[in-house]
Amino acid sequence: MVRMNITMPDRIAQKLSNINNKSRFIAEAVEEKIDTQEKQILFAALSQEYKQMSMRQKTFIKDWQKIETEGWE
Repeated sequence: MVRMNITMPDRIAQKLSNINNKSRFIAEAVEEKIDTQEKQILFAALSQEYKQMSMRQKTFIKDWQKIETEGWE
């Protein structure tokens, strides 16, 4: 466990005033935010890879169609 001092806007501190275990609440909120960001980064990377894979597959299909139809004319 690590002790940290943080600053936050008064309006947020006021909202936290009714929370019993502020440390746990803040830790869970931060963890949730980090998990969300990590998922967004992973989704973006997977989306980019899918687009690249799709382009490679389209190129492969075009090349294969050329080979497949050779000599049919």
